[in-house]
Amino acid sequence: MMKRIGFAVLAVSVVFSSVALAAGHYQLGKDWKAGEFGAYVIVDDGGNRVLCAAAVSGGDPKHAWVNKDFGSDYKVKCDVMMMSWADAQDHSRAGIAGRIQPNGTAIDGAHDRGVNLLFHDNYGRVQYLNDLRGWGPNESFTWTTRTWYIFELTFAGNTVSGSITNKAKPADKIDLAPWEFVHPEERTKGFAGVTASTKIGQMTYFDNFEVSVGGQVVFSDTFDGTPATSSAVGLNKRWVAGEAGYYVVADGQLLAVASNAVDPKHLWFDKELVGGGSISADVTMLSWDVNPTHDHSRAGLALHIQPHGTAPDGDHDRGVNLLFHQDLNRVQFLNDLRAWGDAQTFEWKLETKYPFSMTSNGTVVNGSIGTFALPAWTFPDPQNRADGFAGVTASTRAGQIAAIDNVVIKDAAGNVVYTDDFSTFWGSSDAADWELYR
Repeated sequence: MMKRIGFAVLAVSVVFSSVALAAGHYQLGKDWKAGEFGAYVIVDDGGNRVLCAAAVSGGDPKHAWVNKDFGSDYKVKCDVMMMSWADAQDHSRAGIAGRIQPNGTAIDGAHDRGVNLLFHDNYGRVQYLNDLRGWGPNESFTWTTRTWYIFELTFAGNTVSGSITNKAKPADKIDLAPWEFVHPEERTKGFAGVTASTKIGQMTYFDNFEVSVGGQVVFSDTFDGTPATSSAVGLNKRWVAGEAGYYVVADGQLLAVASNAVDPKHLWFDKELVGGGSISADVTMLSWDVNPTHDHSRAGLALHIQPHGTAPDGDHDRGVNLLFHQDLNRVQFLNDLRAWGDAQTFEWKLETKYPFSMTSNGTVVNGSIGTFALPAWTFPDPQNRADGFAGVTASTRAGQIAAIDNVVIKDAAGNVVYTDDFSTFWGSSDAADWELYR
């Protein structure tokens, strides 16, 4: 179903596909383009800027590429780190690519296609792929998430060769056997770039991208010269994003993307609720650190959000939250930087939609997830959480993506303040900030 597009001023430069309205990138350098699937953003990773590719839909394939002609034979090199992974699933795949053709060929339809070197399927496999044509031989190489690997992919006529090296342990390396890829007549030329995962919910970091021809580097990008972005895209301008993470409307839902480990991460509707109120929404976790479990894995809804915190909080936004927390059988209230409520046992699953409901009378919160009701919680330091805004909480653990839909916000009297099913994509009204393409 085609989405509607609304227009409101945003403070970031955004590029989105005019086809699905689900893909795009924030402030990539002018040399970069993105296909219609996935979302691409420059983020700070411990003070180092990197390109973050989030699989906010299951579309395949997902490429961003440098819009320069390097001929047919060149080498693509890039640091790659998987922030999340769904093990033993064919659609789990990400890496680098060359000979990318933005409009494919006749049997591809209009989608971008290329020849890739990828992490694939499980933690012991890497593989070449000619998109929609065929896989190269399965190569065994044990790798882990949250570890930087140097990918190299070289094109010479109809053959590719490649290697993957653990950046911190150079002896941990694989040189893949050269592969004469299938249907080479359809991949004789094209662009160099990166490949995001086909599996929804996965996140990949890229850094130190370069292209070499004849042994000479002809293009490089460390992404350090591109401003990092933390904002909301596609939302009604009444939504306000905190300084951490990013939020994008895609495929009729809101994606809360944890692109860094800053805590907490909130997006809120810009009408303060005085004396309490409520928020309800459908929440789906698209990714999670299942093994090992991690305290910073958390996402859900919030009330009493205060954009500038209180004195002990510093300048960050803070609130009272109802969250999935740590593992797949725990839900919990949290007063940011104050205290957790008692952990409650509730078994939940990834990629499953759960109705969240949270209410407050000003000092006590109640909450439910589906038919499971949490005990009422009198949260500590209520004087530091008086009033505030209602909104969404993204994960503190980088690499996780939550999908939010069907938001309803009510005031203390039960009057509906705002509803949003995210069926409208709101964009920039500044034509200079847009580049639309098919």
